[in-house]
Amino acid sequence: MVLGGSLSAGLPNQPRAKVTGMVMLNVRQLNRALKRPHGDKIVRAVVLHELAHLVGLNHVSSTSNLMNTQMQPGVIDFGAGDLTGLAALGRGACLPDL
Repeated sequence: MVLGGSLSAGLPNQPRAKVTGMVMLNVRQLNRALKRPHGDKIVRAVVLHELAHLVGLNHVSSTSNLMNTQMQPGVIDFGAGDLTGLAALGRGACLPDL
């Protein structure tokens, strides 16, 4: 199993912010993937997908994006929609009181 996610916190009636998170990687699964053709690219894509969950991206239905619920043939890097989502997350407010 490979999982990534985060937890948010916030003050009452204030915006919430990601404060902690983790990515869990199954070494056996990733080692099997590494033995496949282009396995290094597949493993990199899996790790990027889970790290994107960590910072707040959710799954999307677009098959041209890395954040699709299923790995898509040939999609090994962030797509345009993924990058748009990451940019939007990066524009979030800083919450120094947390």
